[in-house]
Amino acid sequence: MVRTYKLEKWSYTKAGAHFKIPLGTLSFHVLKLLNANIGYPTALACEEERYLVDLIVTLQDWGQLFTHNDVWNYTQEYVEIMNLQSRFAGGAPTRDWYQEFLKRWKTELEIMFSSSLENVRVQGATSNIIDGWFKVLHAVLKKLNLLEKPQSIFNMDKSGFNEEAGRQFVVVKRGTKYANQKQGSCGKDFTTVILTISANGVCLPPYIIYKSLRLYSQWCPKNLIKGTVYNGTKSGWTDEHCLFDYLQNLFIPNTKSLPKPLLLIFDGHYSHLSIKAVRLAIQNGIHLLCLPSHSTHLLQPLDVYTLKYVKQQWKQLLWERNTTTSKSMEKTDCVRLFSKLYEYALIPGHCSTAFAKTGIFPYDSRAIKNDTIIKNTLSTIVGTPEQYAHILSNKLHTSSCLNVQTMVPRNTLVRSNSAPDLFIGKFLTGFLNSCFILVIIDHSISTTTSQLELNPTGSGDDIENDAQKVHTNY
Repeated sequence: MVRTYKLEKWSYTKAGAHFKIPLGTLSFHVLKLLNANIGYPTALACEEERYLVDLIVTLQDWGQLFTHNDVWNYTQEYVEIMNLQSRFAGGAPTRDWYQEFLKRWKTELEIMFSSSLENVRVQGATSNIIDGWFKVLHAVLKKLNLLEKPQSIFNMDKSGFNEEAGRQFVVVKRGTKYANQKQGSCGKDFTTVILTISANGVCLPPYIIYKSLRLYSQWCPKNLIKGTVYNGTKSGWTDEHCLFDYLQNLFIPNTKSLPKPLLLIFDGHYSHLSIKAVRLAIQNGIHLLCLPSHSTHLLQPLDVYTLKYVKQQWKQLLWERNTTTSKSMEKTDCVRLFSKLYEYALIPGHCSTAFAKTGIFPYDSRAIKNDTIIKNTLSTIVGTPEQYAHILSNKLHTSSCLNVQTMVPRNTLVRSNSAPDLFIGKFLTGFLNSCFILVIIDHSISTTTSQLELNPTGSGDDIENDAQKVHTNY
């Protein structure tokens, strides 16, 4: 209406008569005096909620999927960072806010659950997950122009190094019932270490995490492994703060001379990505790529080759130490032993070979042997955000979700973990025009059973119980 009025250069009287509307209404439309934001204002402004939507989509492109608890946690972190607690009654987002948030962004957010058979979790990765991973990996390497740049491809993983030397074959006199080896401690204590290797054989300094909320200078020797970073957590394992600290104090300083972008492949289970970590990675041209769940024993270089050899050497070092001393192992002793691993185990050949065995560099989608891959049946429940919100609040008494059951493998939707194309604040400027979505559809299926049904007798509790068993992968 307004466009026609301006193109035809009509008067208010002629336009009002043509469209049969009052002159006052026409004037409000032409002068853009109408306010579309009717009603009570939301706790977060539209631009602030757009930030969260972009974050959800960005992390999905990186392979990190959001549950409703993740949305609450990330929103709470954002509210604390921006000091917006006063906008919420209890100082934090509520379930009602979450439901309304999904409704407001239903055109951009969709709820999708997929569950696989229990033997997938036990035995490992399925063929469709492996195929999807390699297609995603190739798309990312091609997009970032890293197919011929091994120095820019990294893998990080954490591992716990305990004080138990394990068992070894020993020669004793005949008739010996127990061959006991003395050791200085019970062997239950452990130290978490994050290792980082590149496809060209470089091993970055370790990131060592103690089980302690305080760090003492005597625990952190600087002359054993140059560039080592120390931290401490209550549990001794990684948490949401460790990844940010790892990127800021270890990975970025040790890779600042390399051309960007860089690809950092890691296991998304322990990452505990935070807004600060995502922002820091994007600011420094680091593309984070999460591995599919239950497949790191096949796809992660450190798991497949490097750490296996490192752990063997670690037990050998502990065995040799226990034969020479009965003193309890101190934290500095652990670091001193670990420094020897950089001489014997973490050598360039062991690091670069790990990438070749997993097919990352050189890129080879056939690197994984077929006899290590299993097939599974996939069941997917798809619904709208509003339906899912009602399910969470147990208010949905009749199910109108769309049930799609695929009884054969290799029929899946794959979203590429590509560089984000989302404007999250001002720190995504350098990554514009770099995001894409790759949809892989396999048409080689011989038999597919799909069921579309409305279940008027189903309850929200049943659907919620099913949803708790579900985990989505590639």
